[in-house]
Amino acid sequence: MKTRLLILTTSFLSAIVSVQAAVLYVSPAGNDTNPGTISKPMESLSAAVEALRALRESGNQEPSTIYLRGGRHQVTQTLVLGLEDGRAPTSDVEPFESYGSGEISSPAYLTIAAFPGEHPVVSSGLPVTGWKRLESAPDALPGKSRGKVWVADMPEGMERFYTLYDGNGRLKRARDSGFLVTGKGDLRTLHFPNDALKNWDNLTDVEINIRPSRAWVINMLPLASVDEKSGVAKTSVSSTYAMGPIPGWVHNPSGKNVWVENTLEGLDEPGEWVVNTKTRKVYLWPSDPASNGSPQGILAPSTSELIRVEGEIDYDGPADTPVRGIAFEGLTFTHGDRYAWTNDETRLGWGMQHDWDLFDRPTALLRFRGAEACVVNDCRFVDSGGTGVRLDLHAQRNRIADCEFAHLGEAGILLAGYGPGTKDVHHHNTILDNHIHHFSEITWHSPGIWAWQSGRNQIAHNELHHSGYTAVLITNRVEPDRSLNGEGGKTIRQNEIPEAVKAGVRETYENWKVREKYNHARHNLLEYNEISHCVQLLSDGNAVYVSGAGTGNIVRYNYIHDNLDHSLPAAIRCDDDQHETLIHGNVLDNNFGFAAGIASKGVNDITNNFIVNPLTPPKKGYISFEWVRVNGSKVRHNILVSHPDGGKAYGETPLARTEDGDPRVEETEMDSNLYFHPKDAHWVDEHLSKMRAVGKERASLFADPMFADSENGDFSFLPGSPALALGIEALDVSIMGRLKRNPFRISDGSVFVPQDYYPNFRWDTVPMYSMFGDIQRTLTPAEVEFIAARTDFICIEKSHGYEELGAAELGAKHEAKAFKQIKPDMKVLFYFNSAYAWPFTSYNKAFRPSKIDTNPELKKFLIVDSKTGELAHRNNTFFFDVLNADFREWWATTVAKGVAESGCDGAFIDQMHGFSWLRKDRSDEVEKAMGEMMALLKEKMGPGKILLGNNANQSLAKHVVPVIDASMFEHYGDKLLTKESLLQDWDDMLRFARAGKMSIFRIGVEYDPESRNRRKSRSSDRSSYSFAKERLEYYLACYLIGAQPYSYFQYGWGWTLSSGSLYDFPELQKPLGAPKGPYCRTTPNGWTFTREFEHASVWVNTETKQAKISWR
Repeated sequence: MKTRLLILTTSFLSAIVSVQAAVLYVSPAGNDTNPGTISKPMESLSAAVEALRALRESGNQEPSTIYLRGGRHQVTQTLVLGLEDGRAPTSDVEPFESYGSGEISSPAYLTIAAFPGEHPVVSSGLPVTGWKRLESAPDALPGKSRGKVWVADMPEGMERFYTLYDGNGRLKRARDSGFLVTGKGDLRTLHFPNDALKNWDNLTDVEINIRPSRAWVINMLPLASVDEKSGVAKTSVSSTYAMGPIPGWVHNPSGKNVWVENTLEGLDEPGEWVVNTKTRKVYLWPSDPASNGSPQGILAPSTSELIRVEGEIDYDGPADTPVRGIAFEGLTFTHGDRYAWTNDETRLGWGMQHDWDLFDRPTALLRFRGAEACVVNDCRFVDSGGTGVRLDLHAQRNRIADCEFAHLGEAGILLAGYGPGTKDVHHHNTILDNHIHHFSEITWHSPGIWAWQSGRNQIAHNELHHSGYTAVLITNRVEPDRSLNGEGGKTIRQNEIPEAVKAGVRETYENWKVREKYNHARHNLLEYNEISHCVQLLSDGNAVYVSGAGTGNIVRYNYIHDNLDHSLPAAIRCDDDQHETLIHGNVLDNNFGFAAGIASKGVNDITNNFIVNPLTPPKKGYISFEWVRVNGSKVRHNILVSHPDGGKAYGETPLARTEDGDPRVEETEMDSNLYFHPKDAHWVDEHLSKMRAVGKERASLFADPMFADSENGDFSFLPGSPALALGIEALDVSIMGRLKRNPFRISDGSVFVPQDYYPNFRWDTVPMYSMFGDIQRTLTPAEVEFIAARTDFICIEKSHGYEELGAAELGAKHEAKAFKQIKPDMKVLFYFNSAYAWPFTSYNKAFRPSKIDTNPELKKFLIVDSKTGELAHRNNTFFFDVLNADFREWWATTVAKGVAESGCDGAFIDQMHGFSWLRKDRSDEVEKAMGEMMALLKEKMGPGKILLGNNANQSLAKHVVPVIDASMFEHYGDKLLTKESLLQDWDDMLRFARAGKMSIFRIGVEYDPESRNRRKSRSSDRSSYSFAKERLEYYLACYLIGAQPYSYFQYGWGWTLSSGSLYDFPELQKPLGAPKGPYCRTTPNGWTFTREFEHASVWVNTETKQAKISWR
């Protein structure tokens, strides 16, 4: 098959691609004999990959893209992308950022992306068809299920599967009500009560889901034998711990620790299923049946790993050759199977801490095994039996951003390097802005994010919620003397660790320092994440857990809240063998935390954290020091607000078998903390007395922290708060969590910081700005309502209402009042020109030709034509001389007066060029003078007034930019609508947003060349409106590609009231939603761009001037 594909592709290479970048299209309705064009797409992703490989062999080394059209793309076996699919290595050495991938400098070499506006699904599901109602029900089937269960054959060629799917997601495998073991067994022996297990005919299909005598783990084990008479069963795979009862201290409301899966006896609810591999039958009680009651759309997974990006791994050697530059954009990955434990040979010794996952195994939908500079962006990993994404062994500069991970059987994202040793090649990856929820649905201990033997990663702005156990892990916990079959024993690189180190393992700070260089989960940055509703199924888990890792891990500015289950001991825990971790600036709000808020077993620093609104008094302490010495730990600037029933501020929990000594609070460096109890003013008297006796806690206080509104998540401080005197930093939970939740997120990931006086800004629909004028009249009430319904930001043009009221400032005053009566927050700008002496206000009516000679004090403010000696003018409108200092003073005073007397919220200043081309030898002076004049105006208007400059983004206005609040991008000519100019606009809009300045992206279709051709024969506003509707999609797409927070769209065909402001464009009212990330340039030098919003997909080609906006 592969040979045939290569022959086919080489025969039509010229039809696929020019000498530039290759673009191929794949559609479920396509055919692999097609050339892969948009009109003749291929059918399979694997065929497209083979075609691109043939192109590479033929000499085309340009970056390439494979677009997947909407629909389900079936993968029947793992697609492997290797070195031949990535960028060739170079000798260039790029420096690493302190944390994370940084900006990946080169564009992706191979991008597999969703076609703009469509939603392709990559699935390993094979259809299960031929369903028949189970007429003769087996005796084992519960009575309530009889007549409701259907049966079908397993798909041909499949040997076994562990999950099953319908159109709504993963179906629940039949499961009994559970039981408690009757005695302590061993790793493969289970004692069970009468009738709990049977010696089923297809016993090897049956699995037990067991909590093996520990709080923190659950195993799924296949049965090998069942002795019903003795009540003893054997499993074919070893459990993590002996299969005995759970200790009494473990929160276990069910009272059970074993559940049996995949038996007909357990098939008693809609949506449950059973598979019998001996008879090759699948049984299902459909939860979403067809009209005749039969199952529909049922899929059985063919693999646990859909795509693997794999370099050349030299496992025993010091270096690997990674794949570089592969990207996945906008895809949904789903319907992968759970990677099951089937034998001890592949399991024992290969489990990472507590067997929470297996080392270097195909457990994820998308897997990178030896990869650098790869990107996963805006993808979904949903409804699967295993993990979403894992990065194994060698992984550097990779980025997973803006993705959703939901309803997964196991983990969300796994970063897993080599085992303990000297090979440290898993570091500097970024996990950013992902939504990870409802994971660990099958294997309850699986985390949302886990960095195991992986360092210097940036894990930021993710939202994690609804997990069976811990949300985020940073760990190793494999000591170098671990037995070969012990947890992680086979991952240890024995030849790289000196025997003296292996022989001297003691859990002390000093010994940890010796072993730390082999533990590569160091210097990870976990920041600005939001975590809630974790540890819902197991016990003894945390929101954030750090253990047995290296130095320099930072857990800061995370919002950990509403973790309500009684199984949560502490929100943040530094567990066994963990030191030199910084826990700073975290908000722990409304958590249960039965043992502590923050727990530390080692020398770790705990600073500026807020523990507030606890749901229970902790048994150990709001901050708990446990098992080992904590001497030198910094504990400063924390705020502890007690539960009304109290609880200790700090706990000291010794351990009888400690190898280090007991934890003593007096040995910490503790001071400048703030304590409060709502009912007990003496809550910390004893603690403070004890600590002050040894010279600690001298500055600490008991007082109300005076949060602005902690009940509603506002942890800023009111004036007079004692926290301010202590130097405690206020914490803003609004910037913790996903970026796309923050409507002020700029496309580079930073946050737009608006001024208080800016207009309201929303992404609900296209953000609009309106600017209009009618020299003859003011607006009617209906016109005011029409405009106010579409925007919060307007400017009244230079001559509005002049003939009706006699002066333009009166027209502006009339409209400002009218708009603010129905919309008080509306921002209305007063128009003034800095170059042309328009005579429409009462302030400058003397600048008419008939009056100027009688006003010599004003005449000196005007430019004189050096050739004629007369006043320079255009159609009898004179030119202001910005080089005249007296003029600048008069002008700034006049404009400020106009703003004040009209009741406007600021000024729109037009023509900021100062006629520099008339005085080219003094152009630098002109530009500086314009900047000085704008600064003077800003000062005279006073605080809280908006200054918007027209075309202030242009280079001649560089001295103006620091002063203004906003720039209009006017596009007043063909040259400003070129592809190059639009690209520059987008860069400038980003530049302005970074500076906290607004942008107005103004399109006047009167400058469109086709519009000019039409106006030669038709010049009415109605014909202009018709043309504007035709071109709206293109120009709106041009705006959306570069849109930033507080950038607005203005659209019409002139500046008068009748040229757009009173016409309706329904597209501008459609739900838009915030952008999900920056725009994507599909090829490095091409002119096609895409961008995703919450409710729209945007595609535009600025060379062909075509666009497509898909609203959803």
